Amino acid sequence: KKLKDDQVQLMREHDVPEYYIQSCNKIAYLFPKGHACAYVMMALRVGYYKVYYPLEFYATFFTLRADQYDIKSMIGGIDAIHRKLVEFDERKKTNNPEFALSKKEEDQEATLIVALEMCERGFKFKNIDIEKSDGINFIVDKEHNALIPPFKVIDGFGEKAAEVLIEARKEKAFISKEDLASRGKVSATQMKILEDLHVLDDLRDNNQMSLFDFSF
Repeated sequence: KKLKDDQVQLMREHDVPEYYIQSCNKIAYLFPKGHACAYVMMALRVGYYKVYYPLEFYATFFTLRADQYDIKSMIGGIDAIHRKLVEFDERKKTNNPEFALSKKEEDQEATLIVALEMCERGFKFKNIDIEKSDGINFIVDKEHNALIPPFKVIDGFGEKAAEVLIEARKEKAFISKEDLASRGKVSATQMKILEDLHVLDDLRDNNQMSLFDFSF
């Protein structure tokens, strides 16, 4: 809404600076002071937690603000994350549609940039833990200066599936991969991903126990 002639005249009669009058005819939207203050206060809060409560900050970020995860690179540390980011960057530089990043990869790139920052600050990602991981929330592990990823970082592992697994483990610990697949309702595809990530290394294949499992 540009100024009307009578408004301009009234403003000049009250010694409103000319630059302000011109600005009113150029600026389509002027950010309200109150809204601006709220943004600055939020920025200060975020900055405070990022500096003084870094693990809590990153746990919240990866839980609420990240949409896609390359968990293999994340648990691989600085070098693995950096390699993946370089790969994405080189593909973008080709300007070849054949090598263009998908929407999923663009989201992964955004997540990995923050993951790299976190690792460069001396923190790390632990692997998914069948007995400790949450369904959707990253968990702070103060003892090891690390975050424990939730099950949702696995492709196809939705919130409902995670709830089923967590409820099953509350009943009793999983004793084998067979037990995990059966009681935890983990699909073959999800089991393969967990195995590739070495999450299940401590579990035997099936429920059958051998006398050789015991020492006398």
